[in-house]
Amino acid sequence: FQNPVKETFEMDMFRGEAIRIYDVSGKLFYLLNHSIEGFMTVKTNNWKPGTYLMQLITNKGEVEHISLVKK
Repeated sequence: FQNPVKETFEMDMFRGEAIRIYDVSGKLFYLLNHSIEGFMTVKTNNWKPGTYLMQLITNKGEVEHISLVKK
């Protein structure tokens, strides 16, 4: 996906993966458990501009951390 994001971003997800997004204070801001495979769209048009931490949890339990910037 393109980073920084503006209104939306898309991710190619696999069954059983999850996304957790935290704001700068560490508060869980967004949670998605994906039950099907394919592209998913996350709408960010109502998010405040700033930096967020995204955790992508794979269906094997591996965790990837991504810094996400909202313009």
